[in-house]
Amino acid sequence: MRFVVAIFLLLCSFPVFAQGQSDRMIMQGQSKVDPRNIALAKRLAIKDALSSALEKESYAMADQNILLRNAKLLREKLDESGQSFIKDYSLKREENDGSYYKVEISALVKKGLLQQKLQEWGFLGSSSSRSSFVIEDFSNQATRSSMSNLDQNLAFAIRKMGVSATVSQTAGLGQTLKLSGKLIQEKEKSLLVSFVIKDDSSKILDQFSQEFSKREDSSITYGLMAIEILSRSQSIMREKVGGGNQFELVLEKLPDYAAYQNFRQFLFSKSNLFTAIEEFYYAHQKIILSVSYHGNPASLRNVLSGVSLGQATTQVTSVDNQKIVIQVQ
Repeated sequence: MRFVVAIFLLLCSFPVFAQGQSDRMIMQGQSKVDPRNIALAKRLAIKDALSSALEKESYAMADQNILLRNAKLLREKLDESGQSFIKDYSLKREENDGSYYKVEISALVKKGLLQQKLQEWGFLGSSSSRSSFVIEDFSNQATRSSMSNLDQNLAFAIRKMGVSATVSQTAGLGQTLKLSGKLIQEKEKSLLVSFVIKDDSSKILDQFSQEFSKREDSSITYGLMAIEILSRSQSIMREKVGGGNQFELVLEKLPDYAAYQNFRQFLFSKSNLFTAIEEFYYAHQKIILSVSYHGNPASLRNVLSGVSLGQATTQVTSVDNQKIVIQVQ
């Protein structure tokens, strides 16, 4: 028993840099007060503070050019995701001044999950796997509609996410996907839209219908459509290159958590090569990831060596079947 306790104390003495106290964020939020429902004002103020925490983390991870063009769209996605990216939070201060309910919280963000979603939504920037789109046909079947120039506006929303999109027959760079759709129904607060995604030989790769909430700013509505299309296209491209080979990546001598975050961001930026990225172990300066690799396994050493992690770079030291050992130097 004393041996077990000794080992436990020894492990605890190492500076483990998984998310902890140092990663907690202090954020403020507020909401207008309705005297008839103070509890609602408090909940909305807390939600505002949590969204601000997620927004701040997102700005540290995401492509700045895409963010400048889509700041309101990012906030919309973070607001609708609720607390799914928050590991925990505590209320440090609250105040009702009669006009606004104000709060201050301490929050811990699930950084890995947030980064994964930012990649899925398209906010981490383009990679070599991301397709260009040709919008062939986007018709309006709604009897009455306030939405006009659907094809042009959707193409513009996709381009704002850093992906080539045109309504002409001129293909963009890289893998070209053809996009068509129909506005099936428009209600007071929502739109029902169907989409068809085809490859350059007009083979149907995906077709789906989805209801989108209407926003006062119609560019947000088109942006939400663009995010859904980009997310679907990423899944299509992963399926086209196959399931990939499973590898275990062992990162050793990591100087800090920021270096690890930089490495994860590198993997997400290479979404044509790496998918199903999962963390399942971390300890003193060592983290193990499981990934699916869609390239030639013989190229992994070159792909994973020389990756800049701020003040350090990676070097693959051994490749043993499905296990890759990477040291940070």
